[in-house]
Amino acid sequence: MNVELTVDKKELRRQTKERLKALNVDRASAADSLYANLMTIPKVVSARTIAVFVDFGTEISTRRFIPQLFTAKEFTRTIGVPFCTDGEMNFYKLLRPTLDPQTKEPFFNDLVPMAFGILEPRTELRNNPENILAPEDIDVVITPGLAFDLRGGRLGRGAGYYDKFLPKIRPDALAIGICYEEQIVERAPTDAHDFRVHAIATPKRVVFSR
Repeated sequence: MNVELTVDKKELRRQTKERLKALNVDRASAADSLYANLMTIPKVVSARTIAVFVDFGTEISTRRFIPQLFTAKEFTRTIGVPFCTDGEMNFYKLLRPTLDPQTKEPFFNDLVPMAFGILEPRTELRNNPENILAPEDIDVVITPGLAFDLRGGRLGRGAGYYDKFLPKIRPDALAIGICYEEQIVERAPTDAHDFRVHAIATPKRVVFSR
């Protein structure tokens, strides 16, 4: 990676983080609109296995709709959530969360706060190989990012976990970047190892990049 590209990424990360901090949005309404848009994508509707991150900090909420992802019209889906060990990311087969009867907020019985407070599977669960999704079994990966462009360029937080994992999924699987509309940029700086997502979904629209 050249120095100019490194600076571009660092500056765009800074700008996007500031923009997200200042964003005044109804998180629940935005998540509901995002979910509705995701459900217009045929491959999402038909998917039997979906990998999705659990939102953290200023990220657009996925917790709001993860419980709904479990059930399709004719079958129950397998839902995977990420965890990282020794520089590698894998996806754990999530148990269906329970809903608080008053607030309707989901409670993830098998997840605990790990690094930076991000929810990940408990150690004894992640260490059981039967609980781990094989990349080739995943139909859809709902992918986070700080910024995206409409050609599928994605700027992550710099650790490279998704850039290393996404090339392992099947060629016919779909990687969908999700974000607020304010995270769409004209050009997300990328280099050779950065994975381009196949579609972008926001609370306002879905754009396919392939």
